Amino acid sequence: MLAQGDLGNGVSLAAADQHDLDGDLDIDHADIGLWLQQSAAFNGYGSAFLRGDSDGVSSIWPTDRDVDQDDLDLLTGQFDPIGDGDPTNGPFWEQGNFNGDDEVDITDFNSVAVNFAPSGYGSLALATTIPEPTGLILALAGVLGLMAGARRFVHA
Repeated sequence: MLAQGDLGNGVSLAAADQHDLDGDLDIDHADIGLWLQQSAAFNGYGSAFLRGDSDGVSSIWPTDRDVDQDDLDLLTGQFDPIGDGDPTNGPFWEQGNFNGDDEVDITDFNSVAVNFAPSGYGSLALATTIPEPTGLILALAGVLGLMAGARRFVHA
């Protein structure tokens, strides 16, 4: 997606494109946000990937789902607030360009700073939809208690 051009200013399209995820005939920050949500959901996560998380982007199931010192080190090593004027040749996401503007600059640093989560972030979608057995037992006991109380109320 970042190879399509300067997403900071948006890349206008004449026709539909696979990278135009919101269908508004341009590729911009909104499409990056949708890509982060959709790719995380596709990989089984209950929350979007965060800007600033650069490790594991080329793997199908990132084991390092965090924004930490490694991401900050990568960004500082690639820091180039001017760019080369050709957004189609990078820097790309895994090189610290989290907004697709052909530069690794303070805006990208802010993405790391705002989303800094060295102990990890988000969860697997399955982990958020399957209740714990204890919670399920308590809920069942509550329902049975309500039914027993309602039965006594009817017979009284």
